[in-house]
Amino acid sequence: ETVEIYRRFVVIHHELIPYMLSAGTIAYETNTSIMKPVAPFSREIPKIWDYFFWKDIFVSTITEEGLKVKEIQLPAGNNWVDWWNGTLYRGGTNISYPLSIQTFPVFKRGKALFVFMFTMQLDR
Repeated sequence: ETVEIYRRFVVIHHELIPYMLSAGTIAYETNTSIMKPVAPFSREIPKIWDYFFWKDIFVSTITEEGLKVKEIQLPAGNNWVDWWNGTLYRGGTNISYPLSIQTFPVFKRGKALFVFMFTMQLDR
């Protein structure tokens, strides 16, 4: 099972190469970061680890071992699509997200267009 999970994430990584190259080029040219915090550090909310990966991917990090469900507030202003199952969520809402070793909270901006690199499926 571990090899299959690893293989799945390697394929996703390769498929996202065009997105990462585009983001990296623009970030370099504009002197900005590819990873951007959802909210700046504040005293009211001392630990916010969620971030945008460039502008069209929202990642809600897992910071507790053994957590089975994570409460997530999706960023307002856009709808968000679950990376793994395609469920559409309204931005600005709170959701209870089930966790597993095969999935974690990653969302695509609702109207974002992704160009994926072709990846060969390996039999081994």
